[in-house]
Amino acid sequence: VRVPSRVSAAQSEDGEVFNHTEWTEDENGNLCENMKTEWLLMALPEPDTRLMKEMQQRYPDQFATLPQNVRSHECWNLYIKFCFFSGLPIADGEMYYRVHDKVFTAKFRKQLGKAGVDEIVLSHEVMEAVHHQSAELTKLPTRKTFQYLQKHYSQQCAKMTEKVFRRQSWEKVMPEV
Repeated sequence: VRVPSRVSAAQSEDGEVFNHTEWTEDENGNLCENMKTEWLLMALPEPDTRLMKEMQQRYPDQFATLPQNVRSHECWNLYIKFCFFSGLPIADGEMYYRVHDKVFTAKFRKQLGKAGVDEIVLSHEVMEAVHHQSAELTKLPTRKTFQYLQKHYSQQCAKMTEKVFRRQSWEKVMPEV
């Protein structure tokens, strides 16, 4: 029996109900409700003073451990893209690199999808760590980049196929103007 959660459906002004979930089966055959990412992002509250006070009231012990500069809503941002290797957030409008779809095959996508990975992304900050000032001139990851990744992010690299460590498997994604 499919029992949607309280936030899985919404009603429009004209009374039409929109479902915001997808149903799948887990490995045991149980039905699982998966919230659509767009809906989850829309459901997040905007950071403001009221939200920070609510967080302080709900989670006083955890809130007390936050540095003072993080307790203000002005420093909070929502990131939806992260570097696969370093975990660094990639802000909207920031340059990054990603593996071509032709390399990120359905089988590979399914394997990484179980871990919540929908694309393999490399932040420009990692490129800067490897190439320093010349990072701006480097159009795609180089052998030096791949060696750096394998040395510093061996656990993530172990999940990759050999094709990922070929320069032609990558593309540079420039900020939208």
